[in-house]
Amino acid sequence: FSSRRRHTRFRNVTGVQTCALPIWIDDPERLEDLPSGSSVQLVDVTPSRDAALASLQGPAAAVTGDSVEYVAVVAAGGAGAPAAKVELALDGTSIGVTSIDSMAPYAEREVRWRTPAGSKAGQRLVRVTVAAPGDKLTANDTLFATLDVAAGAAAVFASTAPDFDARYALDVLRGTLAVPTRGFYRVAPGQWRVDGTLTAVPEDEVKKNLAEAPIVVIHGDTAVFGAPRGYAKGALALVAPPVAKGDEYYPVAAPPSPLMGVFSTLPWDSLPPIDVGEGPRAADWTALTARRGRRLDERKVMYGVQGAARTVVIPAAGLWRWRFRGGRNADTFVSVWGAVFDYLAGETSDARGARPASAWFREGEPIRWRRGGMRDSAVTAVLRRRGAQRPDTVRLRFPGGSAFAESPSLAAGVYTTQVAGAEGLLTVNASAEWLPRRPTVHAGAIGTAAPAGRAPSSRAAWWLYALAIAAICAEWILRRRIGLR
Repeated sequence: FSSRRRHTRFRNVTGVQTCALPIWIDDPERLEDLPSGSSVQLVDVTPSRDAALASLQGPAAAVTGDSVEYVAVVAAGGAGAPAAKVELALDGTSIGVTSIDSMAPYAEREVRWRTPAGSKAGQRLVRVTVAAPGDKLTANDTLFATLDVAAGAAAVFASTAPDFDARYALDVLRGTLAVPTRGFYRVAPGQWRVDGTLTAVPEDEVKKNLAEAPIVVIHGDTAVFGAPRGYAKGALALVAPPVAKGDEYYPVAAPPSPLMGVFSTLPWDSLPPIDVGEGPRAADWTALTARRGRRLDERKVMYGVQGAARTVVIPAAGLWRWRFRGGRNADTFVSVWGAVFDYLAGETSDARGARPASAWFREGEPIRWRRGGMRDSAVTAVLRRRGAQRPDTVRLRFPGGSAFAESPSLAAGVYTTQVAGAEGLLTVNASAEWLPRRPTVHAGAIGTAAPAGRAPSSRAAWWLYALAIAAICAEWILRRRIGLR
């Protein structure tokens, strides 16, 4: 519970001192756990006209020459929001200004831009601002993010049969690794399109990208360019859906494998069925198996082949059904593909010892870091906020070869980072407490738990004493009847 804009006062009638705390309740259902007799009093709840930037969606990395798309969500305050202008800037240069109409209380509106990433490699600073006349709060009017532009793609995804599996897996690839990624779809024999813009690209260009990328994912006809290991030198994932749709298979087990750390905790027994083709009987390791009707004909859903570079083969289709179900099933879909891509990225080299795992963070949230090409389990990061005189030093630890580490939250601002001699950018935005949100708590009595100090005590239950005495008497009578003293 935390907030700087609204005060909620908790009062308990059991004699506990009344406390007034500045809080924002993200999980109002937990108030039911307060002691019975507690009450909530709202103070300073006058709604105001406010236009705030609630979120910003966009890639964390791109390749020179690519186009990137950003989606900003503008939220209105409790008294609505006036007409406003939303601007996107890249390294201080305005990319576009979009006008939006006035909004009703707590309404939201999306604003989209598509812009070239640029022809020069390096990190870009993305800034989105909303300007509205009469806006009462300015702390939530700006969002900063970073965009890492690379000269070449670090991961390439090519699909000869685009479907939901390909689309969702590519989304996870971009979100999990946060590295420059390119996607290509074959829409007809010899005709390829770039993911996102659907720009036509020559087939030779697709093969060239696959040959140069450290991480390659081929979906559909995995032999479209010949034997994959004939041209792909990096880590490789081959997703080969079965040609004919057959019986339904259900995931049942995750044998020991390099992916077991993630797979062993997933709910396989509650997932929708998938289509699984017949794979080779021999594999260096198997990460996931499925059975027809959960009882017969066990097949490999995911297995690995050891060689000069890591290779994962997935002769299955229909995993998109997990994503469609939402909830835990959707989380399982992301976890499965995320574990595969993390495994493939394990042997790739990164000049940076560690890098921020997200394009932007908020004040009050821990900073999550992704491990780079370092071999040690710990690395020192030097952070300097723009306008500050002294830098901050953070020690990042990756225990047990973990791919991620967390450091304490930082004050809002734009930071330059230096990790293992490599420089970068880190953006921390204003806390989410400043965002307008519809009230979820009302003044009045709250809490269903027993009052503090008034919980039921066994001393007050006379029947417990009667039961104990009756048990002792019965035991004495039985012992006498069988001749014991």
